[in-house]
Amino acid sequence: MRILTLNILRGGNQRIAALVAALRSHDADVLVLPEYRANDAGRRLASLLAGAGYGHWADADPPPHTNSVAVASRLPFGAVTRPLEGNANAHRVLEVEVGSFTLGAVYFPLNLPKVAFLREQFLPLAASRVDQPYAFVGDWNTGRHYVDETGATFFGVAEFESLLAAGWTDAWRSLRPFAHEYSWYSNAGNGFRLDHALLSPSLTPALVAAEFSQQERLDRATDHAALVVDLDLGGLAV
Repeated sequence: MRILTLNILRGGNQRIAALVAALRSHDADVLVLPEYRANDAGRRLASLLAGAGYGHWADADPPPHTNSVAVASRLPFGAVTRPLEGNANAHRVLEVEVGSFTLGAVYFPLNLPKVAFLREQFLPLAASRVDQPYAFVGDWNTGRHYVDETGATFFGVAEFESLLAAGWTDAWRSLRPFAHEYSWYSNAGNGFRLDHALLSPSLTPALVAAEFSQQERLDRATDHAALVVDLDLGGLAV
């Protein structure tokens, strides 16, 4: 199974056709789309992806004008839930059952609000999922100082590292421990690896490959690189 995540930048707006062409080029089975917005562009995106074979769609039902996350899939979903239902960050995590595992599609807040979100809501959620075949995939807006950025500007680093200490595997990093590649660049040209796929211990053995595609960013279809993760679920014990 191939999973792709690509931040579509403020809902995609006039770039929807270019985004769909870019997404199709990777031949992924499941697409995670951070910065999805529930507006006309979002509805067009869902429609064009359905026409391209991604007939199964779920989104996190965000408030108007709010960045959120959606999932499009060639494969049917089992249960679809917002695990943080009932609080102001419910639109930031969307769970879909796909085959033999659960995908948690994520879009995290920026700066200090991210720290509170991680501590109060996301870390307890992750702790309740770590013993399942599970993948959190999307735009985390954080990483590790000097590893996923050249300096030390990220908020939520200790919380992100606590996920790794709890047994979650950073798919891309696990395959290239000393590499530096970034998925987003600031106006000053500083690079940051913001987009991650974290796999639970029981799903980690299924990891085959994890690569960034910079073409989407270079072509200005959006401002992020795509992260493409391949899993071999044939021998997954469930």
